[in-house]
Amino acid sequence: MKALVTLVVICCAASFVVADNVETDIETETDKPIGRLIPETPYNPKATIKPLIRPRGGYHAKVVIVPKGDPRARSPTSATQPMTPKPMGVLKAGAPATSSACAAKKGTCKATSSCKGTVVRGICAGPSTITCCVPKSAPQKPKPKPKQPAKPKQPAKPAPSKQPNSAACQAQKGTCMQSSNCKGVVIRGLCAGPATVTCCAPKGAKPAGGGTADCPVYGNAPTQSIEGNGGKKYAVVRIAPQDFTGSADNTMTKPTACAFARMSAAASKAGIRLTINSGFRTLARQQYFWNCYITKSCNNGNLAAHPGTSNHGLGRALDINVGSGSSPTYRWLAANASKFGFRRTVPTEVWHWEYLP
Repeated sequence: MKALVTLVVICCAASFVVADNVETDIETETDKPIGRLIPETPYNPKATIKPLIRPRGGYHAKVVIVPKGDPRARSPTSATQPMTPKPMGVLKAGAPATSSACAAKKGTCKATSSCKGTVVRGICAGPSTITCCVPKSAPQKPKPKPKQPAKPKQPAKPAPSKQPNSAACQAQKGTCMQSSNCKGVVIRGLCAGPATVTCCAPKGAKPAGGGTADCPVYGNAPTQSIEGNGGKKYAVVRIAPQDFTGSADNTMTKPTACAFARMSAAASKAGIRLTINSGFRTLARQQYFWNCYITKSCNNGNLAAHPGTSNHGLGRALDINVGSGSSPTYRWLAANASKFGFRRTVPTEVWHWEYLP
């Protein structure tokens, strides 16, 4: 029993000696970390340094325990917790390249959020946030209108031909011309030609034979006395040349003449010219037409009244040139003659009109 106790004591003493020898044989460097338990500050797991251990008597080694508070020491808590990596700065990528399609629009490929102009999508490479940013253009000035080519000068209109002057117009010291060209006093019914041709008298002239408002042509015309039906004398005026186309019977009573002048002026405004073929007839002239009707040898044998019964002998019947019953002149007379007191009294004669106010 005593021998066994003595053996145990000897073994324990020997173990202390070996431990003391191992401790003294470990080389340590105070300026470098030893193993993973003594890292540098801050800790980098990829930069560990293996401890320099020189084993003696086998591969047993003992780690040196450093004093508490040594900067190489790690607390038990920090040894078990993962290291928090330092935040790394955001790497700025280079500016995206501008595509040719974007450059054609005078734009730049960039992030949509940074565009201050007009965003055009689909023509820049990269993610959808990269778009073509076209700067806002300044308001454009309106383009000047192209100059119109100068219009060729129109050839000067030839001067209107002079109208033949009439004796009646000359008596008023006037000249026959277009009414629109007259700078003086216009006197109608004294000139031959269309209704637009009138006698232009000097300013201040008092028109005669057409100066009154109610009788444009014959108001101041001189009268003459001619025997008519029943041997009665009638005061008649000569039909103005522009109103007459016949060869005889060129007179009519003044009331009939004034009414015809008013009707003729209204017709001219509608583009109708009224002319007279036959007016007042003496008893001898009516006998001539009666004989033609009976013998059919003259005047185409037209119907004629017995001498002394025709209204031509009263100075109020007129044969007006109408052409036919369908002509514009006849249609105008049929619609308007009654406004001036004229009536068609012979059913078979479209040209025969009488003044019956």
